[in-house]
Amino acid sequence: MQLKSVLLALLYVLSIAASSFSQETLKGIIKDADSDKPVNGVHVFIPELQKGTVTNMSGEFRLNHLPASQLNIQFSHIGYKVISKTINPGKDSLSRLDIYLEPTAIHSDAVVVSAGTFSTQHENAIKIETIKSKDFEKKNASLLTAKIAEVPGVDLISKGNAVVKPVIRGLSNSNILVLNNGVKMENYQFSENHPFLIDEFGVDRVEVIKGPASLLYGSDAVGGIINVIGEKPASTQTMEAEFIQQYHSNTNGLQTNIGVKQTFDDFFWGLRGGIKKHEDFHSSNDQVIPNSRFNNLGIHAFTGLNKSYGSFRIYYDYTRMQLGMTVPGIDTIVNTGARENNFWYQNLDNHIISSKNKLFIKDLKLETDFSFQQNNRELITIDKKAVDMRMSVLNADIKTKYAFNLLTDMIIGMQGSLKENQNFDAPNRVLPDHKVYDAALFGLLQRNFDNGLKTQAGVRLDYRKIQIPDQVKSGHSHNGNETGDHDDLLEKFSSKYNNLGFSLGATYKLNHNILFRSNIASAYRTPNVAELTQDGVHGTRFEKGNRELHSQKNYEADLSFHYHCCHALFDISGFYNNVRDYIFLAPTDDFTTDGFKIYQYEQTHAHLYGGEILFETKPANFMKGFMSFSTTSGEQNNGSNLPFIPHDKLRSGLSLEIEGDNFIQYSSFTISTTYAFKQDNPSRFETKTPDYFLTDLKLNSEWVVLNQKFLLNASIQNLFDVRYIDHLSTLKSLNYYNMGRNFIFSLTIPIVYKM
Repeated sequence: MQLKSVLLALLYVLSIAASSFSQETLKGIIKDADSDKPVNGVHVFIPELQKGTVTNMSGEFRLNHLPASQLNIQFSHIGYKVISKTINPGKDSLSRLDIYLEPTAIHSDAVVVSAGTFSTQHENAIKIETIKSKDFEKKNASLLTAKIAEVPGVDLISKGNAVVKPVIRGLSNSNILVLNNGVKMENYQFSENHPFLIDEFGVDRVEVIKGPASLLYGSDAVGGIINVIGEKPASTQTMEAEFIQQYHSNTNGLQTNIGVKQTFDDFFWGLRGGIKKHEDFHSSNDQVIPNSRFNNLGIHAFTGLNKSYGSFRIYYDYTRMQLGMTVPGIDTIVNTGARENNFWYQNLDNHIISSKNKLFIKDLKLETDFSFQQNNRELITIDKKAVDMRMSVLNADIKTKYAFNLLTDMIIGMQGSLKENQNFDAPNRVLPDHKVYDAALFGLLQRNFDNGLKTQAGVRLDYRKIQIPDQVKSGHSHNGNETGDHDDLLEKFSSKYNNLGFSLGATYKLNHNILFRSNIASAYRTPNVAELTQDGVHGTRFEKGNRELHSQKNYEADLSFHYHCCHALFDISGFYNNVRDYIFLAPTDDFTTDGFKIYQYEQTHAHLYGGEILFETKPANFMKGFMSFSTTSGEQNNGSNLPFIPHDKLRSGLSLEIEGDNFIQYSSFTISTTYAFKQDNPSRFETKTPDYFLTDLKLNSEWVVLNQKFLLNASIQNLFDVRYIDHLSTLKSLNYYNMGRNFIFSLTIPIVYKM
């Protein structure tokens, strides 16, 4: 009887699905709202389907084989406001959609996905910043995580030019999540010495959530999210290729990347690969930072199928990094002027394969995302492999979205993961062998009102189990010194953690130009395995874990104001983050017999507060100016300062732009400055850091020769070769300064072939 009931229910669901699998077509004309003339080259894109096209000379577009379900469709073109429409071709019998684009000099409302649904930035109670792929080459850094540091409220902990970790509003390491196309990156986040294995090539944009995001992503998302969104498929019936070559003078660095992608009516695919090779970098006065060299290899592939009943996508990402470690005494071992890593380097590689699927059943959408990643991490010293371990992670994310109407929708989902770390034949262990099990249920309700008010409310229940078996205990050192008896056993550990979190927010659009946003959310993170069990030398100190640690819980309130008109944008936001049982590493008064100072993980209540200001203006077609300011303070309740709190920073710049009509189609010249205020509130194991002032120059141009487009970019980083050190540089204790003057040259050749 039970089997019969199940079969009947399954047949009922399939019959409903079959009735909804009609194939819809959407077409229309896009015109300039002022001149009423058709606009050629407008990108028409449906993010949920990863499907898009471009308007022809008559401003016409056509998209076939669309599901009869609620969809978000985006219209974008340089010089116009981005328009995002929610449509339902099946319910509304919609087959034609004509759009009038409004000219604007300032762009600020891209469609984002990190808030759990496809919507514009202004529709989200959570503040999300975006950096588009076309802006990456205009950034001076050589790694993706360094390129996002210009976002107000975002900074970097750095150990040279390649070993960098993001900081969002004063929180870092295990308090930040980095996602690759929505997949949580597991790169041993507990330490600033272990970077995320991801690069900027093959990326459409990066979305940054500043503030708690545990509602959608679970543990560790207490400080924020950095979600790296993969590149879009080619437009329908189009093949696209791209060649990128860069040169960095400071490191004699070469970066090469080649990509190709193609889309038919329903099927699409893409393949991309690239390498980076850099020598040791130089600070001002030509001081060489020994062993700061690095070599990277990246391979990215994707394929997918769009049908009227759903979309199905598969992604594969492989990243290999060889990162030199600048440690005491390394200058006597390595030779400068070489790119190869021979001594004291991390040999890292990471595989990610993910499947993202979506099924449309009338007003219901069912999403099933699965991923597997494997991260191998080795530390090669002078004559041996000191660390050799592998972390494997299996993730599952299943959620449904039901649209009650165009104004109200609900998301209900479940998530689960299994993480396992395994050590191989190497004397040192960064982390012991262990397993972590996760399971979660969550729900998010979104409601729009006709008066300009949009609300979001959600709740989440999490369960985590950490299991560490009996095993040999081992220290870990980045400078060759080891302590402790390696025959000592690490006692087994098993613990369960539960958490109930919430998020409540709203946006209110007072008029066409003014928007208010507020959000109150809770977030949590469980103590990680390093914080629970470490018992050895790590870097230049002896670190001891604490098995009595509780889950850290954050409660943050955000409030922001946004003003946007045709020629100006002003954005101001503030936050207060109350942290219960903040986990941190603190120095004790004890030393080991070998003279290493002992640090132990502790907990205390703390709070962080601050905000950001952003102002952009374009008073004329050829001129654009910008200014941003960010400030963050972090203190324990006893008045002691928190570690890794960045400088307050003031950034400003001026760009001059020229539109051409010959072989130079476009060019721009930008001068930008960064002033970092003195950081005179260090934590107990930090020292004060003086202020500094940097100037950068950038030249970007677009050439067309024999109907082929060429993008030429040149920039000078640290124009005046200022000798400075950032408060978040972990090379500060070694008296090594940040990078000096650096010339960067970049050539991009995009090729588009219409089939």
